[in-house]
Amino acid sequence: MLSLLLLWYSPEFGSRLRGEDGLLRRMGGGGGRDVGQEAHTTADLEAGATMAWRLALEWRRLFRGVGRLGYTPAMINDGRSRKLPFDAEEAVAHLRAADAKLGALIERAGPFALRLDPSPSPFESLLESILYQQLHGKAAATIHRRVREIYGGDPSPQALLDTAEDRLRGAGVSGNKIKALRDLASRTLDGTVPSHRAIVKMSDADIVERLTEVRGIGPWTVEMLLIFRMGRPDVLPVTDYGVRKGYALTFQRVPKNRALEAADLPKPDVVFKRGQRWAPFRSVASWYLWRACDLARKGAAYSPDYPSGRERNE
Repeated sequence: MLSLLLLWYSPEFGSRLRGEDGLLRRMGGGGGRDVGQEAHTTADLEAGATMAWRLALEWRRLFRGVGRLGYTPAMINDGRSRKLPFDAEEAVAHLRAADAKLGALIERAGPFALRLDPSPSPFESLLESILYQQLHGKAAATIHRRVREIYGGDPSPQALLDTAEDRLRGAGVSGNKIKALRDLASRTLDGTVPSHRAIVKMSDADIVERLTEVRGIGPWTVEMLLIFRMGRPDVLPVTDYGVRKGYALTFQRVPKNRALEAADLPKPDVVFKRGQRWAPFRSVASWYLWRACDLARKGAAYSPDYPSGRERNE
């Protein structure tokens, strides 16, 4: 499942999941425990942003065919995907011409099949990201639904600020997340978090700079928003575990007698340096590096209608 791949491969949170004392072990399968109560820094909260993209819920909506996972999306959604704001064929042709090894991966992986979901406002997207941090997908979906029920839909920033903390706690929102939500609301009202109309006119760098001012939101979360919500073509998340692993599988000699380890993965600056030749379509290159992880999995079969692969985690 792509959701789990993105969780598994996230730069901060993945190691916490995979370790012997990882979060999945401590959560006992989820159980609705809000481990966000243990997070006090932006890095800690950012680690949970993998979950923020809805674990098995959000990512199933971002790609065609992921509905086979059997989950029901909790977010409001009209079921329509949006067209990419760039020419995918042009992007793939550029990548093939710019990098022969990446071209070979593209040949193996098949057509670029990313589909964007209808995009809510930055406030709504980040509100959901915060609620989903460090929670099992079903538990987070329940909390998100309860929060929306308070307001009869997604709250406005002012309505969120006017809501008593006890009422949010009654919906299952932890104290740390309430602080993050109030900070998000305040920064939306003061203009730090731009409106949907404003954000589409901003550069990627400006969006990262502005949105990471919000408590609990770090660069990786914003990079995922840029790629999967906004369809920005030239984003390369060099700290992402899956991107680094896909890079190792594609461009490096990898051990054949054991699984890849963290020490085998390239440093972010190595990915960045080679990635310069992929501009201005580094988001597309990133998608193919994630696909390299799929193709490396034993028995993984490519299906153009299921680009994320059947066994994916993040």
